[in-house]
Amino acid sequence: MKAVAGASVICVCFFLLGKKATEQNKTAVKQLYCVLKLLRYIKDCISISLTPLPDIYNSFEFNEKYMAEFEQKLKSAGLAAAVEELVLPEEAYLPLKELSVSLGKTDGENQCKKLESAIGVLETVYREFRQVEQQKSKSIQALFSLAGAVAAILMF
Repeated sequence: MKAVAGASVICVCFFLLGKKATEQNKTAVKQLYCVLKLLRYIKDCISISLTPLPDIYNSFEFNEKYMAEFEQKLKSAGLAAAVEELVLPEEAYLPLKELSVSLGKTDGENQCKKLESAIGVLETVYREFRQVEQQKSKSIQALFSLAGAVAAILMF
């Protein structure tokens, strides 16, 4: 009975390690989704009423806990500084940094065009990264579960 309990504990531990190993990519997918939501909101505010960026940043709120640091930095220092708080795929950083530098420096129409362009690129990155992350997550969890089963067999 002790052997079965010990093997079960080992298998569960390895499974949890596998889940932990995929956590960063899952966070990146969630953060990228939230950034897209923010960019759409900024675009709407600029296109409808030419709201100043600090007012837009202060009026937007994330309901997600994992976006708290980003939101705080966004409201205090702006988009360029807040982007550094994110864990995103590499392909997402360049369009975000370019956008954050150019926002607020041109007229509303050009800002909306830049926002549309960045949103298009980021949506593509989001779809591709989410799909890859799901596949990787399943593979990693399966490998860790298998490793746990092998370890349990070898120990007992």
